[in-house]
Amino acid sequence: MNKIKIILRGPIFLIAAMLLGIIVIPIWFIYTLGKNIVEFKWGSFFKNIWNFIIEILYVISWMCERLAVGIDILGNVAAGELVEDCVTTVEDTLYGKHGITLSASTGDLEIKENTYRNNKYLNKFGLIFTKTLSKVFEKNHSILAYKYYRLNQKLIDETKYLKDDDDDDDDDDDYSWNNIW
Repeated sequence: MNKIKIILRGPIFLIAAMLLGIIVIPIWFIYTLGKNIVEFKWGSFFKNIWNFIIEILYVISWMCERLAVGIDILGNVAAGELVEDCVTTVEDTLYGKHGITLSASTGDLEIKENTYRNNKYLNKFGLIFTKTLSKVFEKNHSILAYKYYRLNQKLIDETKYLKDDDDDDDDDDDYSWNNIW
């Protein structure tokens, strides 16, 4: 898939979702209102409205989380080498690579640190950094972020065969950001 298609994919999905939402949500509202008026179920109507509001809040929260991950990925690309020099003496790491967060890059080193105890992958600042991430976000945040990254990569690898038969472009078999560059 060429770079332009990948870059335009998100905005196209957003426009399509907005158009569908503009059509479907008012129809849902009118249908739910009409049905509850006919059936005299006002409690059900207000419950549906309340659930819809709660769902909007969940979606906003999810969008904030996705935006934060995107910023983290940009941070890894922009400042990965700096962070690498601060948290480890190892040079061949995931820091500075596209498509992976700083947390996941640190998680890779933390897993190696725990697996190969004779080798030091994280320096003192690196250990403080990963422990801080675990306190701020969740227990074992870096390790979980790395495992999530690996799982995502595995799913991408397993779905490479989902190529559209009508498209002869060989670059279209990977839907990840990892093949942009």
